[in-house]
Amino acid sequence: MPYLAAVFSKPDKSFNVRFIRELSREQYSEFEKTLAEFNKLHQRFSLLHILEQNFSALNLFLRRLCEDSSFNSYKAHSEANRHLMNYLSSGYALREHLEKAVKRDFGRKSKELFRFEGFIEYLERTSFEYAFLQDFRDYVQHCGFPVGEMQLTSDKHGKILTLTYSKTALLTDYKTRGKDAWSKSNLPNRHETEFDLIALVKKHHLVAMAEFSIIIQDFYGENLNRIEEILSGYDAEAKNIEPNAIAKIAMSVPPNPSNGRITFRDIPRNPFDLLGIFRKRISRNVVVLNYQLIEHDNYYDVRKCEVMGFHPEMTNLDYDPFPEAKNGDVVLRALMSRDLLLYAKLEAPVSLDLNLSTCLELDGHRFFIDKISMRINTDSDQALFDVEGSERKIYREPIKILAEFRKELAEKRS
Repeated sequence: MPYLAAVFSKPDKSFNVRFIRELSREQYSEFEKTLAEFNKLHQRFSLLHILEQNFSALNLFLRRLCEDSSFNSYKAHSEANRHLMNYLSSGYALREHLEKAVKRDFGRKSKELFRFEGFIEYLERTSFEYAFLQDFRDYVQHCGFPVGEMQLTSDKHGKILTLTYSKTALLTDYKTRGKDAWSKSNLPNRHETEFDLIALVKKHHLVAMAEFSIIIQDFYGENLNRIEEILSGYDAEAKNIEPNAIAKIAMSVPPNPSNGRITFRDIPRNPFDLLGIFRKRISRNVVVLNYQLIEHDNYYDVRKCEVMGFHPEMTNLDYDPFPEAKNGDVVLRALMSRDLLLYAKLEAPVSLDLNLSTCLELDGHRFFIDKISMRINTDSDQALFDVEGSERKIYREPIKILAEFRKELAEKRS
């Protein structure tokens, strides 16, 4: 019969096994059932983990690009395309694989599939960033590379990298699907003329990570608390033997354990962490089910007319530092502010007074709520709140940016 065992190393690095208790047939059957449920959950959440890994790799690449003193535009452009294609592919897989899993696990006429299709429709209707990247993935898959224009500019405050695509180029190049080519994002009717790909990816990631985590838990996490309780219970028993011990299932025990061979089965440790699930009660009535934090930079575009015009309190130039630029052309893109964006899913009573004047404290940050919506569960007095908030970390007034730039240009002349 199998045994629950504590496996640990002593200071002399010797390998030690302590057999805690023998598992009955019923107890081992419970372990196998719990492990199977956890593995299915982990497989579904792996789609989110892959998306997160590709997002982190993209951000690391962008950060290193700004720190690189030997910028190679051709290599950088190629690598940016690679990272964006990886992210777009994992975003597409998240949706497609999960839809196939729901059809397989619950049936093509199930209420779960109906809910999933409604969930996707809701995301595309309420999040332009999610809808756009779904369409943009199709464009990249069938038509062109994801990076339209790449620019790396610098001033005394640091380097600024931008990845953009013009609306005209997207609509001109991608017509193979006719009127349905940009149907999710309704791109032809958008007012923007150019799209900031970095900003779009960041917001898409906030939405996808929070929303899909909840829907996966809804479909596959009915017994999530029980799974966590059982698996963490094994871990607690092992730590009662030795604080650094790991709980494992020993499938058989030889007559002389010190000389024989023992086959182990792993027990998942910290199930919520492995799944990437976060649950935290921040007040008596409010539980944070999931949240994402992402830094977002806002820029101020300085135009030539602002540099050349007379100003009574700024340095005035006696020459044209941009002779080839027109008055309306942007001659400097400067960092104006840096915000920490919050996208959270909260569970709270329907009667909770949560509004735009509320300040949400989480992980040492104070977020002012920018947007909030409530989804009511007709079977419960609890509701699901979608909250978007921000905390300002850096702010430079546009007037100061302009004054510093004019002074810098004048000093270069002298």
